[in-house]
Amino acid sequence: MASTITGGSILPQTTTVYGTAGKARAFIVAGTEITGGILITAPTGFEVSKDGISYGETQIIAGGGTIAETTNYVRLKATQEVGSYSGNIVLSSTGAVSLNVQVPSSTISKAPVVITADDLTKNIGDNDPILTFKSTGFKNSETERVFITQPTLSTTAVTDSPAGQYPITVSGAVATNYDFTYVSGK
Repeated sequence: MASTITGGSILPQTTTVYGTAGKARAFIVAGTEITGGILITAPTGFEVSKDGISYGETQIIAGGGTIAETTNYVRLKATQEVGSYSGNIVLSSTGAVSLNVQVPSSTISKAPVVITADDLTKNIGDNDPILTFKSTGFKNSETERVFITQPTLSTTAVTDSPAGQYPITVSGAVATNYDFTYVSGK
């Protein structure tokens, strides 16, 4: 009798926001006449787990002979770039025909980041100070270094503006995995 891998199913589509792992989807794996366990390999953009806690690009169900049905999990990676991902989870073992478990197109959307212009002061007759901002909401230990285009800051205040409050506006930031909301300063 030859080694045989069984299980799997067509999994439902899932979505998540960049920086947040997708909702885990369960699938079953089993085998007969197995030598050396069953290797589970995730498709690009996904990660797999045997326990729903520890995830990686691959997992191994150890054992030989008959491997009873075990529940395993797949999810979109928190660190994967924004985009649509699909493919097959590949179940393989020495001497067995590999089995594919289809993962339908699933989507990672941009994460929100808030960019706030800093409030600043100056004296009448002084040049405007350098306009600055703060950003909140970056994921995966990322910082403003991910900007493809830096935000633009501007104010209506000029050197000879009379005393008063003037808006500082911010706009125009671009980054692959983020959508921006802007908060003006004064």
